[in-house]
Amino acid sequence: MPILFSIMKACFSAFLLLCTLLSACSDDEGRPLQNYEQGLVEAMSRGDKTVSQIVLDNGDTLSVTNRIMAAQPDSAFRAYALYVRTDKTVELTRLSPVLTCSIQQIPDTVLRTDALLLRSMWLGGRYLNFFVALPTGPAKRSHYLGVVDKGFSENGAHTQTLNLQLFHFQNGDGKAYYRDTYFSCRLDSHLPHLSKGDSIRLSYVDEKGRRTSITQVY
Repeated sequence: MPILFSIMKACFSAFLLLCTLLSACSDDEGRPLQNYEQGLVEAMSRGDKTVSQIVLDNGDTLSVTNRIMAAQPDSAFRAYALYVRTDKTVELTRLSPVLTCSIQQIPDTVLRTDALLLRSMWLGGRYLNFFVALPTGPAKRSHYLGVVDKGFSENGAHTQTLNLQLFHFQNGDGKAYYRDTYFSCRLDSHLPHLSKGDSIRLSYVDEKGRRTSITQVY
């Protein structure tokens, strides 16, 4: 049975919508303000659940200087971080877990492709990342998301395309408004088969019910 994941209400916290990249400037007394950065990271926790370090998608590993608690001890998890970096250390202002999946094999008989708004898709380290808006009703029911393997296709000129299908089950939710969330898909099992110049194509059903696709060069 493929592992899908549920988007719970708490995952749509307001800070994901409101966090903005703050540039360095000065306060009224001329003192420089902290230069904030934000992005998707991998976070690691110790045995006491405190977060010890984060790893950026470019591979930089940064030690965490302030006390931030994770849900589980001795764990590694994907998260959205707002932080101030100083060389090889970082002070975290926000750290919110991001839903993560791996590429799955799902038969067409159970494949769900309910409509959604795909705001962006990008590669980061070993992840394919998404920022999506889900149609939502008053009940705010849990949605289910996943990424389905549709195989490789040859492009010629010694390149190929990894074809993926976005799984989305709306679970009977309404369509009164949209709520935004990030999620990431691990590419570990497919990375050995991808080379520079290859492409990743994601098929999905957009917010108007049209079958469409988006392509990312690897």
